[in-house]
Amino acid sequence: MPVPEHEQSAQQLRELLRLLSSAVETLLHERDVAPNSKLSGKENKDVTGSTSYAEYNAVKVIRAALGSLESLVLDPHDLLLGFSSSYLLSRALHIVAEQNIAEHLAQGGQDGLHVSHLANISGIEEGKLCRIMRALVSNQIFIETQEGRFTNNHVSQALVDDDAFRAIIMMKYVDRNANSQDVDTSRGRVHYSASDFLLSVLTYPMVGHSYEPTETAFQQAAGTQLPLFDWLHEKVPESDTKWRPQSSRMHPAEDGRFPLGSSAQRMVPRPEKQLFESAMAGLGRGNELSEIHDFPWNELCDNATIVDVGAGTGAFCMQLNAHYPTFQLVMQDKAPVVERAVTIWNRQCPSAVSGGKVSFTVHDFFEKNPVENAEVYWLRHILHDWADAEAVDILSCIRSSMGTDSRFLITEILMKTTVASDEVEAAPDPLLANYGQAMNFAHTMDLNMLMMTNGMERSPAEFGRLVHAAGLIMTRIWECRGPLSIIECRMPQIVEREFTRQI
Repeated sequence: MPVPEHEQSAQQLRELLRLLSSAVETLLHERDVAPNSKLSGKENKDVTGSTSYAEYNAVKVIRAALGSLESLVLDPHDLLLGFSSSYLLSRALHIVAEQNIAEHLAQGGQDGLHVSHLANISGIEEGKLCRIMRALVSNQIFIETQEGRFTNNHVSQALVDDDAFRAIIMMKYVDRNANSQDVDTSRGRVHYSASDFLLSVLTYPMVGHSYEPTETAFQQAAGTQLPLFDWLHEKVPESDTKWRPQSSRMHPAEDGRFPLGSSAQRMVPRPEKQLFESAMAGLGRGNELSEIHDFPWNELCDNATIVDVGAGTGAFCMQLNAHYPTFQLVMQDKAPVVERAVTIWNRQCPSAVSGGKVSFTVHDFFEKNPVENAEVYWLRHILHDWADAEAVDILSCIRSSMGTDSRFLITEILMKTTVASDEVEAAPDPLLANYGQAMNFAHTMDLNMLMMTNGMERSPAEFGRLVHAAGLIMTRIWECRGPLSIIECRMPQIVEREFTRQI
C-alpha cells in the first residue's frame, strides 16, 4: 500500500534534519580542531585556503539539505516566485560591487557608514540605495547596525581590497566606470545582456541546434560575428568604448549589418579584456590551494617541467611556484595575455622570473604544443569554453607533444547527474545524488558556457569520450575541495606498461 504523500514528506523532513544535524556537528568539530583552517597555515589575500575533507563534505551536505528543506516546507508557488525574481538580488550585488561599497564601508571603520554618505559617494539616491542594501543584508551580505547605517560582515568583506574577485561580479553586469584604479568596468555587462537573448537563440531555427562558437546568445547581444575570445582581443576605436546591447531579432550569423570595418581613430583594447583577465585571476579564490594539495605534485621530480596551456596571467602557477619553487613553469597564451602576464610576474613574483623558474610563450592551443616530453601539461578552465569537436582538437595538439611518461591534467568542473551513477559517489539519501544546491555554481557556469561560447561543463563519461577520441586514456579523477576536479590522462603506452608490471 503506497505511503501517503504527507507521510513521505514528514519522513524526508526528519531524515534531512538528521543529516543536517550530523553535518553541523562535523563542521563545528573541524573548526574547533583548526579554527583557521587554511592549507597554507597563514592568511593570504590571494587565496582563501581550503578546508579539511570532513568540513568540505559537511558543507556540501548542509547546502544540499537546506535546498531540499526549502522545497519541502515552502508552497510551490512561493518557491517558484522567489526563484524567478532572484535575478534582482544578483543585480543588487552587481550595483554595490561596481560602486565599491564594501571598500568604502571598510574605510568607515567598525561603525560603518550611514547610507547618506554612501549615496554621496555613489551618486545613487539615498532612499533607493538603502533599499538595495537592505535586500542584500536580508541575504546575509552586509550588516545594518542602526537604521540606515551599514557595515561589512564576513561575506561582504570578500569584496574589500580584491579587484580580481570583484571583477568576477562586475563582469556579469556593470553600468559605468567603477571607483577602481586596476579594473576598467565601463563595458562589463555583456554577460547579463547575453542572457536576455538566450531563449530567442535557443529557439532560433538557424542557430538553435548549433554548437559553433559564432552562433550563441553572445553574438546576438554584442552585435558581432566574432567568437567571444576573438571579440575580447579585438581593438576598437577610442570613442567606441561604451557597451550597447543590440536589439536585433536577426542573429549576426545571418545578418550582414555588422561589418568588422576599420576606423581612422586611434584603436584601443576593449575594456572588457582587462576585466576578463582580472576576473579569471579572481575565479580561483579559495581553489588554487585545493588543486595543489589534492594532487600529488610531490611525486614529480624537483625540476619537473609544468606547461600551463592557456595560462592567462598565471594565478595558478604563482601558487604552484610558492609551494614547489624548483619546478620549471612554462606559461602559454596569446600574445596580449602573455605581455600582461610578464608585467604581473615581474611585479608580484620577480624572483621566479629572474631565477629562470618561469618562462612565457606565445602559443595557440589549436596548434601542436612547442614543449615536448614535459612531465605535466596543465589545462585549467579551457575545455569548458569549447564544444566537443574543438575540445578534441585541443587535446590532440597536446597529445602529439607528450612523452610516454607525461601526465595531462585537465582541471574543470565535474558535472554530476541528479540521479545516482557509478561514475561518482552519490550524496546520501534523501539528498539529490549531485548534492543539489551545492552544485549551483557548476550549473550556472555550464549555462554561461552555453550562452557565451557554445561550450559546456562535462560529466566524467563525457570527458572520457573526449580523452579517448584524442588517443589518450583517463587514468584517475582527483576530486578537489572546491568546484574543480583534476582529470589525469596518460599515453596508452604508459598505461599498458603499468598494467603489464601488475600481472
